[in-house]
Formats: sequence, structure tokens, C-alpha cells
Amino acid sequence: MKKVIITMFLLCTSLIFAQLPDGYVSEQLIDTYNSPMDVEFITGRPDMMVIAERAGKIWIADLVNDNWVKRDNPVIDITNQVTTYFERGIQSIIVDRHFIYVYYTVEETYLLPGLNEDVNDDSATINRVSRWEISWPQNIEFGEEILIGKTPSDGIPSTAGNHQGGGMAWGENNMLFVSTGDGGSGIFNQQAIDRGIMRAELNVNGGSKSQIINCLNGKLLRINPWNGDGANGNPFYDSNNRRTPESRVYALGFRNPFDIVGKPYMGVNNQPTTIYVADVGEGNKEEVTLIDKAGLNAGWGLREGFSTRTLSGNNPDEGVPYSDLMSEATSFVEVSDDTQRRFTHHPPELDYGHSGNPLTRLPRFTDGVLDPIIDVNAIEGNSITGGAYISGDGFGENYNGAYIFSDYSRGWLNIGIPYVDQSNDRYFDYIEEFAPINSYPVTIDITQNPIDGSIYIVTLFGDIHRISLSETLSIQTPSLNDEIKIIYDNNTNLNSIVGINNMATLKIYDSLGRFISEDTIYDYHIIDYKLQSGIYIAHIINDSNILVKKFIIK
Repeated sequence: MKKVIITMFLLCTSLIFAQLPDGYVSEQLIDTYNSPMDVEFITGRPDMMVIAERAGKIWIADLVNDNWVKRDNPVIDITNQVTTYFERGIQSIIVDRHFIYVYYTVEETYLLPGLNEDVNDDSATINRVSRWEISWPQNIEFGEEILIGKTPSDGIPSTAGNHQGGGMAWGENNMLFVSTGDGGSGIFNQQAIDRGIMRAELNVNGGSKSQIINCLNGKLLRINPWNGDGANGNPFYDSNNRRTPESRVYALGFRNPFDIVGKPYMGVNNQPTTIYVADVGEGNKEEVTLIDKAGLNAGWGLREGFSTRTLSGNNPDEGVPYSDLMSEATSFVEVSDDTQRRFTHHPPELDYGHSGNPLTRLPRFTDGVLDPIIDVNAIEGNSITGGAYISGDGFGENYNGAYIFSDYSRGWLNIGIPYVDQSNDRYFDYIEEFAPINSYPVTIDITQNPIDGSIYIVTLFGDIHRISLSETLSIQTPSLNDEIKIIYDNNTNLNSIVGINNMATLKIYDSLGRFISEDTIYDYHIIDYKLQSGIYIAHIINDSNILVKKFIIK
């Protein structure tokens, strides 16, 4: 039985009475931002938060006396480099201990100084991925290192004001995943060709670009975060030409994959990182696709969700009609050759209907035929944007390993619950509503705080919300490992950890994510740090796995 803890999280917030499940509380940070796009947390620094604004400013907020306080000046200001016309601007950021990585649309006259046009014009340009080294305490950046887009021809073509893509996620071997948009209708295709941004053969629509390997549009890229080269092991990697589109492409067939998130890599059996791709649909469906192998084809141009589309013309890679390029999958098992996987449609994790057509479908096969099932939770929307993989028990043990996502136009929160058959654990068993329509309007990003497990919701209007679990977890319930438990002793009022087979590291944080202590534990360990009463988070690091559990000190 869960025990309710009556406590107030003072994060410089106001309480929001959203219709959330019992035991959850929503708070809004008081500091406002100008069209925020992304919130990230610095590895090993739970007292700092990084916020990116669409127009080009990136801020650090510090946890001071239980309040998030925005610093006086942005740590990065590239407003002179960024265009915000239509859907352009900073799309996302990702951070590590020393760097901030930024995906943004380059303002045309900054990219090509010789152009004779106003900075607010809408024309052909590129999306760029850059890295800044940061001194966190001093709020200083040491200059931009361009990873993708050093020259116009090296960038991700932006041939329309929409469909920029722009998600980033970490993968195995510290490689960086980047999602790119298909370029939409390509109204500036010819202009991009004239400006040296794009080759003449790419003067086609976005659906076609998504299926062309030698093109950065409509793809999931995997690059070396130090130099922007394609990662060795990508399906079409060429060691002699490491910066070509082919060398950088990891998976293909996306329309506008605005947001991606990686399932934390545990280094088990050298398995690749699973990437959740939220891909914005066109006329009928929004979708989430899981990419867990190189070379997979999500199908855009020929598929929208589970539905079939037509695409005219010939694919220049193979010289065959697009209609003959890809067949439908017959099972969840892909071919072993990663260079051949693109010839079979990799079905999405789910698709759902546009406004006025509430419908949720999940992939299943019947006698070798793709036969999606209809989920009882019928959802609708027009633009899937935010999504986060829920890691650990900090957001509730029932949601560990689930995927929480939202829709820009509808503002609900839904959670995909992992499939119960562990042989197909990348697929959802069902979809659960977490917050109803209009709970968080114009949601643009969802991020999990890795310390306490709370979820941060970013809206384009400038609001940042925090959703946290206000109850303790069941103290008798196992964590990720069935043998490891935190048990509360009513007689001694102490918590103990049992079931540690090998030596492990225990890190304790308070409910606000501030580091308390670190200790080496083994076999049986009593948690007794003379802590004040309250909720705490235990990180148990054992055999390359991180188990996260909340516990209470009375």
C-alpha cells in the first residue's frame, strides 16, 4: 500500500490543478521564457537546468533555496544566426558534462552574406548542429564548433518554412542521434540548388527525399559528437567519405520527426540504443516509431502510420519506381543485413487520428499480415511534439520503461505502456491517458529529470510545468531487478536495501534532486544518514544498471 506524504515542493512554482491521476502534482515555474523549445538537465549537476528559446538564447537556471532561478544573462546568444520564420528557429538542445549541442535553422544572410534580402525573408537555407563548450559556474561559452552545416552544402537543407525536424538523443558509444525533416513541399528547392545547398537531383517533394539515402532530409542520423562525421557502423558508412549523407544516415522514411528520445543505454550484449521518434503526420495520422536497429525504414512517402500512400517517380538510389521500393513487413523480425532493411516497411509503435477522428492503433500481425489492433483509448490530435522515455521508479513504478507524449494542438498527456511479451518489448501493450485534452496547451517538449524522475512539460507560450509523484513507492515492491528491494522497518524506522549480489554504488538525492551522499554497498545495507524527515531518491548503480527508487525517512 502506498503511503501519502503531505509535503510541498517549493520550486519557485505555482500549483496547477490539472486532472492528473491520484498521487501526482503539477506545478508551474514562475520564471517565464520567450517561446521555450527545450529543457535539459546537466549530467552530474542536478542543481542546474538548461532552457533553450526558439529565437536563439539559451539560459541556465540554478536551484537556489528550493527555487529555480534564471541567471541574469543567457549562456549562449545566437539570435543573429537564427531565423524564426514559420517553424524555424532553435529546434532542440542536448547537454553533457561539458557541452551544449544545438539544432537550429540558420538565418539566410548569415549563411550567405552576399544575399540581398531582409533577415525576415523566407527562402532556402540549412539546419545546423553545433557544439559549445561551457563553463557552467561562470556562465561562459567558449565558441561554436559546427558539426553539421559548416558549409551550405554540408547542412540539412531547409527548403520550406516547416518540417525542420530537429530532435537529438544520445546513443551507445556516446554517439549523437539527430532527426531531420523532409523539407515539406520543397517550395525553395530550386533556390537551394542555386545557392549550393542541394544537388539538382533532389528537386523533388519531401516524401521522395525521405527515401533517398544520399540526402539528409527525412532521416535519423547518427554522428560523432566531436566532429560531425558519420558514425562507424551506420548502414551506409563510407570510411573514405565520412561526412556524406550516406555515412551519416542511420534510419530513413520520416516526415517531420520533431522530437526523439533514447532509451538509456545499459551496455547489455552490445545492443544498440532504442530511439523513440515522434513523427508529425500530414492529412490523417500522427505516429511514434521505435528505431532499435540500423537501416530501418519508417516508410514516409509510401506510408503514413499504418496507411499506404502513393509516391510517383523513380528512386535515384535504385532506379526503380518508388511504388516498387518497399514491401510490407510480415512480422516483428527484421532481416539481418542492415543495408537491406530499408526495403521493408518498419511499422510504427502507434498511430492516432487527426482532430475529428479519434482512433489509436497498435502494431500486431495475424498469419504474416500486418493487422493493427485498435486501442480502447481513442486519442486525436494534429501535431505530435513532446515525448520522454520514463526511466526508473521516480515517476511511479508502473510507468518505469513507458513513454509519455503529447500533441501540440490538443495538450493532453498519454503514456505508452510497454508490451508484456518481453520478446517484443519495444512495442506498446496499450495507451493510458495521463492528462486530458487542454491540460498543457501547445506542448512543445517533454523531459524527465534524471535525478528525481519528475517530468517537465514545456509549452511554446513560455510556461514550464513540473509533474511529480507526491507519494512514496510501495516499499515492498521490487525495483528493476526482482532481487533488489528497499524494505522499511516499522520498529527501527529505517530503510534497508537487500538483494545486492555484487558490490554497488548507492547515491542519495533529496526530493529536489540535490546530491546528499554516496556510499559503496553490498549484500545488505541499512540507509541511515541522520536525514530529516521527507522523501529521498536512491540511485543503485550495479553491473552497469541504474535502479531508481524513492523512499521515506520518518
